[in-house]
Amino acid sequence: MSTILRFRRPPHVELYGGVISGGDRPELIGSIRYFIDYHDEEGDVVGMWDGASYDEGCSVLARFRSDGMETFDRLREAL
Repeated sequence: MSTILRFRRPPHVELYGGVISGGDRPELIGSIRYFIDYHDEEGDVVGMWDGASYDEGCSVLARFRSDGMETFDRLREAL
C-alpha cells in the first residue's frame, strides 16, 4: 500500500507577460501583453485579466491583494 501526499498551495494570483507570437488575432502579434491568472489549491489555473498596460496589471493585482489574496508579480521577480 502506498500513500500519495498532495502538496496543496493556498490560492493565489500571478501577474506575468510576454510578446504575442501567434494566435487567431493577427493585430496582436508582436505586441506586449500582460496577464493575471488565478491558481487554486488543486493547481488549476483560470485567466482573470489581460491587457497592454503593466501599470494597469499592477493595479488589478493590488485589488486582489487588498482582498486578502496572495499575489506574485512574476515580471518584477525576473528582474
